[in-house]
Amino acid sequence: MSNWEAKQQADIFVLLKDLGGLRVKCLNNEPSLRILQRRVGVSRGTISNWLKGSTFPTNIDQLTVLVRLIRAKAIDSGIADSHTHLWDESQWRTAYEAEAEKRAGRTQEYVKRAQASAALGRLAVGRPLMDVTDPYAYEVHRCIEIPGVDPSTLPAYVSREHDATLASIVKSAIAGQSQIAILVGGSSTGKTRACWEALHALRAGSSDWRLWHPITPARPDALIEQLKRVEPHTVIWLNEAQEYLSTSPAQLGEQVAAHLRDLLRDASRSPVLIMGTLWPEHRDEISTPPSPNQRDIHSQARQLIAGQTIEVPSAFNERALINLLDAAKTDMRLAQSAAEAEAGQITQFLAGVPALLERYRHAPAVARALVHAAMDARRLGYELVMTKQFLTKAAVGYLTDNEWNSLSDDWQADAFSYVAKFCNGVPGPLTPIKSRVIGETQIEKVRLADYLDQIGRKERNDQLPPLSLWDALLASNNAGELVDFAAEARKRGLFKYSLRLLKRSASLGDPGAAALAIAYLKDMGAAVDQAVAFAIKHADHRDSFLSGRLTEELMRAGYISEARSYLDQAITEAPLTTVIGVSQLLRCIEMAGLDDEEYDRLLSRDPANQIEIGDAYSVASLLRSFYEIDAEEEVFTLARRAAQSVAIDDAEDVEWLLVAIMECGDIDSAHVLAERAAQGTSVDDDDDLFNLLNALRHIHAQAAINTLLARMNAKAIHDGPNSLIQSIYFANQWKPDTVPSLLKRARNECSLDDPANAAMLLETLWELGSKRQAVGVLKRDPARLASLHDLSGVTSLLRVLVALKAEEQVTILIERAVGHAPLNEPQSVAALLAILRDLKLKSEAERVLSRLHIGSLSRKDPAGIAQLIEILNAIDERSAIQEIINGDPASSVALERRGIRSLMKQFLDYGARDQYDTLATRVATSFDLTPVYYVSFLRDALLDHGDKGRADLLERRAVASGLFYELLHEFDNKSELYMFGRELDGSPSRPWGWGDLT
Repeated sequence: MSNWEAKQQADIFVLLKDLGGLRVKCLNNEPSLRILQRRVGVSRGTISNWLKGSTFPTNIDQLTVLVRLIRAKAIDSGIADSHTHLWDESQWRTAYEAEAEKRAGRTQEYVKRAQASAALGRLAVGRPLMDVTDPYAYEVHRCIEIPGVDPSTLPAYVSREHDATLASIVKSAIAGQSQIAILVGGSSTGKTRACWEALHALRAGSSDWRLWHPITPARPDALIEQLKRVEPHTVIWLNEAQEYLSTSPAQLGEQVAAHLRDLLRDASRSPVLIMGTLWPEHRDEISTPPSPNQRDIHSQARQLIAGQTIEVPSAFNERALINLLDAAKTDMRLAQSAAEAEAGQITQFLAGVPALLERYRHAPAVARALVHAAMDARRLGYELVMTKQFLTKAAVGYLTDNEWNSLSDDWQADAFSYVAKFCNGVPGPLTPIKSRVIGETQIEKVRLADYLDQIGRKERNDQLPPLSLWDALLASNNAGELVDFAAEARKRGLFKYSLRLLKRSASLGDPGAAALAIAYLKDMGAAVDQAVAFAIKHADHRDSFLSGRLTEELMRAGYISEARSYLDQAITEAPLTTVIGVSQLLRCIEMAGLDDEEYDRLLSRDPANQIEIGDAYSVASLLRSFYEIDAEEEVFTLARRAAQSVAIDDAEDVEWLLVAIMECGDIDSAHVLAERAAQGTSVDDDDDLFNLLNALRHIHAQAAINTLLARMNAKAIHDGPNSLIQSIYFANQWKPDTVPSLLKRARNECSLDDPANAAMLLETLWELGSKRQAVGVLKRDPARLASLHDLSGVTSLLRVLVALKAEEQVTILIERAVGHAPLNEPQSVAALLAILRDLKLKSEAERVLSRLHIGSLSRKDPAGIAQLIEILNAIDERSAIQEIINGDPASSVALERRGIRSLMKQFLDYGARDQYDTLATRVATSFDLTPVYYVSFLRDALLDHGDKGRADLLERRAVASGLFYELLHEFDNKSELYMFGRELDGSPSRPWGWGDLT
């Protein structure tokens, strides 16, 4: 069969596979094959083959009946609107007839070629890049309007450093390598515009690239459904990538990430180019590994973006501003931004941010209430686009009684009109959104401006949303989203509201929500019988992990027979696509005390071949579970699959899996994984590499050890002293015969102009007992070679030289530092003065003080200011301390975690009460409230100083931001007082139960 014929067949067979996949994954194999056989009039085997896309239906009428039956079930299940492409009978008929004609052989070859070209255009996703000319259709921000300038045109583009990085990635894609680039920056910093500009290089190339922006019916669903149709030379446009990767439920985002990783590895569809954007907070959410007791909900997404992010700064640097002035000569909008933008925030000015903020800050109360409701909903996890109905209901609680009573009858129309008006040519605070699905009933929706979304997350982080918002959230039909909202309510101590949201989710069939509800009721000491009955009535088996969680909670609550009955269905019906889900079901079978027959029922569904290989750590746990129940075939199947395809980015996780495979006896798979890990795992984390190398040695994988050490050595050559020192440590443990040559390289090749690196090198050589090599480094005269620009590094080198008793080197470096080192960083100055004090070099200390200009000291580092005050006090230089105090550092120091408590104490010890008051007020009102242990640390510091008012204010802000459980329930041991949570006014809730959740 020709390639042309294969691609033509894909039209009808893709539809059939999509229909079959919907029935299996979303409808739990309903309608059953027995029902379909009876209604369609063909055998069950024939229907099964049709839905797998392996055979061609011989009768279009029978096929139409099949589509209608599955559509009816989808409507009953409430998912039909998410799969509208499958219900268009004319599409099915056209596809069927095209395939039938081709099979009949009635089409001439020249017609075939024309049809093939047209068919490919219909089947491949996206649009030809040459036809993509409207940047605003792809979510590039509109620009401010200036009289005489065409508002439809973009302003001239000024390239910055991140553009060069992105260009190199695009160049690799043009050369034939699939690539991904995720631009990370705040709102309106130019991320999407940079991606748009990068498309020019693709248009100029010889290949016909396409651009695909999956957004309908919902972004992650659109991507998953259509990804199989991505052809080579396709750009996948993932603006606001968190809408694809950080979803509710979390499994959906993980599926997106897993499919994208597979696509990037698929040589048959290379090259593709994935370009996306993220805010820093969304990047951090995805990139931060979970704690040991947390479920890893971003494993796939974290590995997808690891090492693929490009930082986009919020402001133009000096070089970019110079280039901007050149471009401004021919662009009036750039000229205005150059003249009026503050702090180099050019892109924000062009995107209309000042005008947008002006409209928001001065909005009438009711319009501001709509914006605040949208802001709060977004930071609680609500989707990007909201209905006007939702916001109207939510906004009511943001108005005072006087504001509410003074509203006109048409207040809703007036308020939405205000927030929708353009600001200097760019969209207002809430932009109206129209559905892209023709024929769909138009529900009025709006989208919060990105910049206001970001502002809301910062400025309203410590504001507790009113009851009206929580009530509005209850209307959601997304079970996973409701669980997320419930978690946000619980983090704020609103236990009753949290349970109401969980009950709503449980009513939609979510077993995980039901499990959480039962667990929380037990924690409160409340009765669970009604909740259990509710769970049994409504819970489905949509997710094997969540089904297992409900089974566990039922057993823990003493409902053993109900748990076994529910588990019996889960073993048969729950999807077995996730590692953690299969592990959970195995654990539940053991907890329920069921016999081997239940294990056999589960294993008969072939979970080892069904699951999507996720993170190595979870696979390792499942392997051990299979091994413990003597499921030998599953052990070797899963071990083989994992060894060949598991992500190897994380050395620690790979080490866990390698050990598990070895313990299960599959040495061949262990060696396959060992070679892959040696060639591809990260070599950045010393502890992880130590454990991985130990595991490699345990299976005698010396070749893999050599490969890994060679990569580390190559990195050392590229990165310099830090990596070389790392290589020496590891070679000393695993390949000692290479240590002498590495030590020699370190002694002779490491540059000594960076004093911090020189200090690290000397310290390492001494610790390894290589005194001769350390002496060799000292002979190269690091005290004279070291640059003085980094005083912190200079003080580190001084300490090492003092420890090594290299007196001549110490004398030389002190003389240079005292006379010429810059004295603008307070922590480094404090460190230098401390060394001089310890060496009793009073005259040198006086020389430093004579050069020290207090006014030029940086006042951003609270720890540095505190340490400098402390050392000045120790050497009795109170006049210098007073000069620091007169500069009002309390108003300007950054509210960083490090040093705030110490600086407050220094102010009080010195008697600078006004400075303490200023800093303590800033802490109470503006500290960013992370992490929780430091919030508690600062609150305790305020209490230690008798500052209960500010301590209480900090606590209230922290609780409203979501730290209730940690701050009050654990640190202060107030669990009994707040057993049933708290009310919106902060008072403890009275006892309540399931029956009170109306």
